[in-house]
Amino acid sequence: MAMSDTLNISHKAKRKIDFTSYGFEMGCVFNNVGNFSIVPFNGLYLASFRRFGYWISSDRQEYLTQKNLKLNDPHKHLFCLLDSDFNFIKHLPCPSSTYWEDPKFNLRTPYLEDMRMVNWDGRTYGISAIFYQNEKSFERFGMELQEICVEQRGMELCANVSCQHKWNSVQHGIMGRHKNWMPVCDKPFTFITSTWDDGVQVFDIHKRKFDIIGKEGKADEIHRGNTGLVKTLDGGYMAITHKLSFDERGRKVYKNRIVEYNEDLSLRKIYKPFKLCESEIEFVTTLLQLPSGEVFIGVTEMDEVPMGFVFDIEDIKR
Repeated sequence: MAMSDTLNISHKAKRKIDFTSYGFEMGCVFNNVGNFSIVPFNGLYLASFRRFGYWISSDRQEYLTQKNLKLNDPHKHLFCLLDSDFNFIKHLPCPSSTYWEDPKFNLRTPYLEDMRMVNWDGRTYGISAIFYQNEKSFERFGMELQEICVEQRGMELCANVSCQHKWNSVQHGIMGRHKNWMPVCDKPFTFITSTWDDGVQVFDIHKRKFDIIGKEGKADEIHRGNTGLVKTLDGGYMAITHKLSFDERGRKVYKNRIVEYNEDLSLRKIYKPFKLCESEIEFVTTLLQLPSGEVFIGVTEMDEVPMGFVFDIEDIKR
């Protein structure tokens, strides 16, 4: 498919990190991990990799069939520690299941999808999409926020998903909203849930309400969340979003864009789309400001190859 407006910028990267072996390091039989999130952790990095359990296919129907066969898996995320250069240190077992069930609503969700981690006030949280089901439907989704606690259990260092600090949108009547909410790095429990060409939708857990800053756009104009928001030198924020569409064969097409926001989370600028991989499908899930002043971008391509790229900030804006 021709994508003349989407430029591959991978050649501008100062460094490229291949995470493909990390699935084996964490005991994943088929090494099929990706859609990962990374946050600073005590001078190191804490990473969460989604374990796919199905092979992404260029054929949309085959992809959906394989995905739905693998839904009933309570441990969809694998945690590990990385050093300051993003080298693998160790796998962190997760003794707590992310399986969620609520008898009050007669709902259950087999797994959390595409966790984005964020550090707020000395604690680490993960915000994930939850696909839930009842006797009538499995097609709807909500969002769930959980605290991720790295703690010693006997002789083993573990990443425990805490049930004490948890918020679930379904239990608050918020269902079917766009997933992939983007946490704001220095505004605890605040997320950008949608971005349009002229506006932004923000959700604050404490207020339990959505606010529109600017103008609300149409459904097909939404720039969906990819990464969390990081601070820029001028006091604003930057994130990476995507627009989702399908080509003539029904295959997903993601167009990644750098988006800048002002300090009040109003929209500042949307840049032109870019690519990092040669494959037809790629999904960016991590954006980090490095101590060097460079930025790290984490992406997973179609064949479940998780990669990291380090750029000078100006080289990714176009």
